[in-house]
Amino acid sequence: FIEKVLQKADMLKREFIEVIVEPIDLSYVKETKLKEAFELLLKKQKLLLEVMNKQKDAKTATERRGIIDEVRRTIEGLGELKELYKEIYKTLCIEAHEYEAKNEAAGEMSKALFGILGATFNYTSRLGVHTETREKKLLYIPIPTEIETEFAIQQAIIELNYLIKLLKAYVLRI
Repeated sequence: FIEKVLQKADMLKREFIEVIVEPIDLSYVKETKLKEAFELLLKKQKLLLEVMNKQKDAKTATERRGIIDEVRRTIEGLGELKELYKEIYKTLCIEAHEYEAKNEAAGEMSKALFGILGATFNYTSRLGVHTETREKKLLYIPIPTEIETEFAIQQAIIELNYLIKLLKAYVLRI
């Protein structure tokens, strides 16, 4: 089996990364602002899980565009958490003698994180339902393959998992 299948498929030389959807438990969250953040992330996560199931059956570019558009919706609206994540970075990830340095660094980290989320949003917008370029308003039809659909979903899962894990760590710390 190893010689006839795995070696030919190069399976023995590959490394695998397992991405597990991060569980959310609201039972220990008391503060309203944090509970609302978790609820938003949970809603987005559920949407993404539905999208993952649809991906298995997608065969056409039209179906894939729809899936990529749904991935876009999982990222959409997360910008409202930017200030919360600035506070999280300030509490968990930065040590500085001056408050101003800590505050500025936390702002830069939060801006970078939400820049990544913005990039995923833009990527999924261009391959999803949008059919016009931004700058010159030229018409086009995106024809995403399974590769683009898979990338969009995996990217969104990783980003949501990170937001959830960071928020969990913050809730346990305060």
